[in-house]
This record gives sequence, structure tokens and C-alpha cells, in this order.
Amino acid sequence: MKWQQVQDNWSAFFDAISEKWPDVDENELEEIDGDQRAFIAYIAEVTEQDPREARDEIREWLSGRFLGCRHGPEP
Repeated sequence: MKWQQVQDNWSAFFDAISEKWPDVDENELEEIDGDQRAFIAYIAEVTEQDPREARDEIREWLSGRFLGCRHGPEP
């Protein structure tokens, strides 16, 4: 899945993001508004990871969770 699809449907991903990273705050997600760099930095902060590790985790999550899904998260 390309990040543009995530960005275009950002709020639709909130539940899936919260499921993967339970410590995220929905208000923070709203402020991020689909900005990939801001999301990576936020996940790195929440998980106490290096930003590169957070980026890789996000990529793996997107490719695994939504493999073959063209329209975003499951309803």
C-alpha cells in the first residue's frame, strides 16, 4: 500500500493504528493528519524506538495487515 492511500483516508486508519499501537492518542493522530514523517516520529516516541525502526515497523504493518487491500483498512 502506498502512503498516499493512507494519507487520503487517514481517519479510517485510527482503529487499526490503535490496535497495533495501543498507547497512541487519537488527538495526536488527528494532529498528524496523515503526515508520514510526523507519524513515524510519533510512533518512534510512543514505542521508544529509533525512527528508522519505527519506519520499518510501520512499513511491515502496512504490507502485512493490508496486503492485497486496495481501499484501506477493513470495515
